[in-house]
Amino acid sequence: SYFAWSALGNVSEGMSLTVYAGGGADMTGQVNYLVNNIFNIPHIFYNTFLTADYGSGIFWSLAGNFGWLSAPLSFPGMLLVYVLLITLFFTSYEKTNTRGWWVFNSVFILVAALLFGAIGISLYIAYPVVGGAAIAGLQGRYYVPILIILLAVMNPYILLIKKTQYIKVLRMLSVSVLVISLATVLMRFWVEPTLW
Repeated sequence: SYFAWSALGNVSEGMSLTVYAGGGADMTGQVNYLVNNIFNIPHIFYNTFLTADYGSGIFWSLAGNFGWLSAPLSFPGMLLVYVLLITLFFTSYEKTNTRGWWVFNSVFILVAALLFGAIGISLYIAYPVVGGAAIAGLQGRYYVPILIILLAVMNPYILLIKKTQYIKVLRMLSVSVLVISLATVLMRFWVEPTLW
């Protein structure tokens, strides 16, 4: 998208289509940095997702950080969200037919991987200073569409449990997460907004 936008800007005479990133960011300089330091990209993703300085905010905002990232779920609420996601990804009440699974779903896995990289790289180009150690401006909720794609293709790797137990567990986790989320939003925006 950056290259398409730049090409459009070069074609349009007298019209500036430069995106202001702010904070000392330079999109053209960042693209040049990435092209000349392509082997640093895995390290940038590592710093972003797996270090305490950056990664915790991403994982928290994936679980639930409402409004303008000013109303995060409590730790128990975040933990329940991840327990719910793990339950959805790795459990079922019936065995899935895995014949031909890789042939059919490898396209979805490729799309998920490309989206993951594209979201990170586009934000890395737009926000941090040139050669920054991590991706700035990244929020976990940007990856929710990828979770939906992966949820559709993860089903061969499941733990089988009884259907009644499966439904009870999902129902209990879903209701708990929604109640905690509602309480968080109500407390943040209506009951005690000055505490935040």
